[in-house]
Amino acid sequence: MLNKLRLKFVGISLTVFGIVLLSFFMVTYRNATFEIKSNSIMLLEQLSKNFGKQLSSYPTKINTVIPPNFTIFYDENGKIIETLTVSNPVGFSGDNTVLLQKLVDTVLEGDTQEGILTIYETPSLRYKIAKDTLPRITFMSQSYERMSLEKAYTSAIKNTLYLTIILLLTSIILSIWTFKPIKKAWAAQNQFIADASHELRTPLTAIQANLDVVLSDDSKSIAEQKKWLIYIKNEVSRMKNLSNDLLLLFNNESVEKNKHHIPIDLSNIISSTVLSLESLAFESNKVLELSHLPNVTINGDSDQIKQLLIILIDNAIKYAPHLSHIEVSLSKNNNRVFIKIENEVDDKIDTTKIFDRFYREDSSRNRKSGGNGLGLSIAKTIVDSHKGKIYAKNVDDKLMITCAIPIKTRLI
Repeated sequence: MLNKLRLKFVGISLTVFGIVLLSFFMVTYRNATFEIKSNSIMLLEQLSKNFGKQLSSYPTKINTVIPPNFTIFYDENGKIIETLTVSNPVGFSGDNTVLLQKLVDTVLEGDTQEGILTIYETPSLRYKIAKDTLPRITFMSQSYERMSLEKAYTSAIKNTLYLTIILLLTSIILSIWTFKPIKKAWAAQNQFIADASHELRTPLTAIQANLDVVLSDDSKSIAEQKKWLIYIKNEVSRMKNLSNDLLLLFNNESVEKNKHHIPIDLSNIISSTVLSLESLAFESNKVLELSHLPNVTINGDSDQIKQLLIILIDNAIKYAPHLSHIEVSLSKNNNRVFIKIENEVDDKIDTTKIFDRFYREDSSRNRKSGGNGLGLSIAKTIVDSHKGKIYAKNVDDKLMITCAIPIKTRLI
């Protein structure tokens, strides 16, 4: 599907570029043709004014190469008096009086003072009639003009072909570059759907197995089947938590960034959240400490920040060893605040995957703790919505998760 979409993108781009290039070619060739013809007409006029003699200087916009030309002087009856030939454009030699007279008669029979003349015995000639002091007709070969037009046409074709190749390569490169994040997002979405399906299938399978046990013996009472019913209840609770986390993840990713950002007291939010989770840490035989808490106000969503802190602290409480310490701290540097949650770990954590959806360092341990691998992914979407960064690193025998959040973001 993505390959077809990419090909469509390249096709549309080439079509648009093709129209632009065709327009470019037509305009370029038209301008070149107009300039060449204008120069020829200007040159012919200069030759006529000079009575057919060799020009000592050239018009500034005209090429210094003078095409073959000649001037014929005639009387009031249209008879040739004299022919001044600077160069021979018609290829005649010897006595060509009849041919030249035919040229004069053909031009004088027309009703234009200048134009292009083509008769059987001669190539195309530009002509101009002048009747100021000495009636005369100046003829100039179109051979150079045609050569210039052919060169302009060839040059325009070459430039168009070069630009087409460049634009084709550019379109392909742009399509690869543009579709790279789309392809990545598409793969991530497919992986997310597959992982979510797997996570939902596991508790459903367990529920079905327990129900089969319960239904296999009608003679037993509810009290006797209590163990299986508790198993079912636990799996239903797990499915509920998973569906809530999936909905939360979707909402965090779909909500426009900074939509609800207002000035909030970050210090107060952190202290109140840590206080509310101290009992949970105590029940798990762990100590939750707040080591450093300067007064800091940022622009953000207070509900999301509370949710972020609960996820990170709850994650630390779940996976820190017994009788260990969990430290929460807040610091400020320039235009950013840094929230750090540090806890001891039994083994080093793969920090490159820790924020991936459904990633679990130890699946069995996560299942016992009720985790589904979405918590830290949700935390990342919250930090992203505040235009911040979240990262984790192993420091000796501890795991440190840091959230770097800008103090000021756009207010809505």
